[in-house]
Formats: sequence, C-alpha cells, structure tokens
Amino acid sequence: MKKFLASFNTLVWFLNVLLVSESQVSATMPGDFSSLALWMQGDNFSDGTDVWSDSSSFARNTIGGTASDGPLKNSHKAVHFSGADALIVPAFAMEPSMDGTCFIVFGNVANGAGTLFSKFNNGSFAGWDYHINADGNTPQLTGRIGSTLGTDFLTAADPTNPTGPNTFHISSMTYNGTSSTPRADLRLDGVLTTDNTIVGTRSPDLPLNPVTIGGLGFPAGDAERKLTGDIWEIIFFSEALNDENRQGIEQYLQNKYNPIAIPGDLNGDGFVGQDDLNIVLGDWGSMQPGDPRADPSGDGFVGQDDLNPVLAHWGQGILPLTLSGSSWSAAAVPEPSSLALAMLAFGMMCRCRKRSRECR
Repeated sequence: MKKFLASFNTLVWFLNVLLVSESQVSATMPGDFSSLALWMQGDNFSDGTDVWSDSSSFARNTIGGTASDGPLKNSHKAVHFSGADALIVPAFAMEPSMDGTCFIVFGNVANGAGTLFSKFNNGSFAGWDYHINADGNTPQLTGRIGSTLGTDFLTAADPTNPTGPNTFHISSMTYNGTSSTPRADLRLDGVLTTDNTIVGTRSPDLPLNPVTIGGLGFPAGDAERKLTGDIWEIIFFSEALNDENRQGIEQYLQNKYNPIAIPGDLNGDGFVGQDDLNIVLGDWGSMQPGDPRADPSGDGFVGQDDLNPVLAHWGQGILPLTLSGSSWSAAAVPEPSSLALAMLAFGMMCRCRKRSRECR
C-alpha cells in the first residue's frame, strides 16, 4: 500500500509538470473591460416597474416604455416585447465615427421583423440600427450604421432566417468606425456574414439621442419596426473587440444560456482540461469522494473509469481564456504525446485495482 501511495504521489507530480498549471478562466466577463458602455441582463428587468437595470458602471437604467417578463433559458429570464412598445435607454455615445461592439441574445421573433437595438433621430440613424429586416423574401438579421434620410451608409446582413417560435440566437456586430475604411462584422451564432456594404455618406454624430430597445426611435418608434419577441441580454462596448476578446464574450454567453455537455467536462465550463483532471485527482482512490463530480461513472469509486472520459475528450470544447491585464488569450493545451504518457502511467497504476482490493 505504501509503495502504491508513493507511486501515486510521484505520478501526480509528473502530471502537474506535463499539464498546464496556470489558472484558467472559462469565459470573458463583460465587466472586465473598461470599454463596457451598456450591459442589460434579462434577470435585472423588473416587470412591476418596467425598468431594465444596466449592470455596467454607468447604471444606464431604462427611463421609459413598457415590456414584460419573458421565458427562461437555462434559468435566465428574457425581456418580452409585445410589438406595442419599447424601452428607452438614456443617451450615451454610440456614434458612426466611433468604434463599437454589440452583442444581443434574442429569440422567438414573430411577424418576420422588428428592431432589437437602435439610436434614431428625426429620420436619421445617428448611430446603430440592429434589426430583423423583412423587406426581402426571407427575414434576416441586419446591422446599419450612420444612415441618413433612408440612405444606408454601411450595412451588414446575415441571410439566415432568425425568426419563429422556439428560436434562440447569440449575435454580435463589431464596427471599426475610426478606420479610414469602416467595416461592420455581423455574426449570427458565431458565423460571420460576408455581406458588408458601404453606400453614401456617413451621418453626423448626435450623442444626445437616446437608445431604444425593442423599437426604432424615441419615444417608442413606429409600429412597423417594434419587436415582437424576446431579448435575454444586450452588451455594448465602445471599442471594436479583437477576435479573442469577442470570442471570450461569446463563450460567456454560450456558457450562460446554452451550455453544451461534453463527456469529461466535470466542472461544466464547456472545456475538458486541467481543471477537470484536478477534480478526479483530488479524490483519486476514494470510495466516498468529497466532490461527487470526481465519480462520473457513478460506481462509487474514483479511479480509471472516471479518468478515461477526461483523457478521451481532452481539449474538446471552447478553449478557456486566460486574462492578462485587459487582454484574453487562449491557454496552451498539452501535447498528445504527454497525454499518452500520462494515460499509460495511470493505466499501469490502476491495474492493481483489478488484481487486488488492497489498492483501494
């Protein structure tokens, strides 16, 4: 037994040398960025007062309009818009001459059209118009920037129909307005659209205009553009996030609303890696594990059968990101050769389980 424990301790040390030892973060949190300008989470909507509270440091809570509690997605509440009204956010800088990134989690859109998020004034789009457009044969998610008197300065549209009951989407639009060649990258469920068109002249900035959720314009927009559907979350940054940071926010939203179960992902962060291995090692050999996650096989003993799904699915899922200052980067994954050595060592060690109950 003593030889077994000594071998086990040596093996644990060996694995820790082979594998990534640095702390990993499962998703980028919006509040980690100084550029966070608006963060509306459906859980922070009050149906009794029609106030949707902003989770950013600016506390830009809605100041008008009506909505109601919507359906739950993974225990998180949406805000439902009936097509009769919208919610108004106090004015803040969201302009055609600025950079920006917007994420919107939405679904169940009826009537094939509706505005999700906009900044509008007297016939001119003074910022962003993020809507589902039914002008063509198929409704499609569309982003418009800096349009004037019906002429779009810049548009991006996804050809996928995002409407209908029992639908759920994570969308984003990144806009580099400070560039000499502005571009809007629109994504629906992580897929980048190729439609990116610049026409006409960019409208002037009007920073004092309010922002509308679920409709077009102030105070509530025209009836044709009001939303009938649900919005779970809106996040707006006053910068064009790079790909790694954008993917980190998408990962946060995916994990929050629509986590994907992966065998071996014992901590449920959407990735099979060091943290999942640590859960098994922490209760290795135990017949009464302190952490029930360490026994995914459910046989009451933490051993080879619990380790196998972690090793078999190692590196699968959305790679966790590590925070360094305000930048997020992907952590390294062990080389397959290292994992093969680790698996072999564990297999040799655990043969004794079959030969003798002493190993327990």
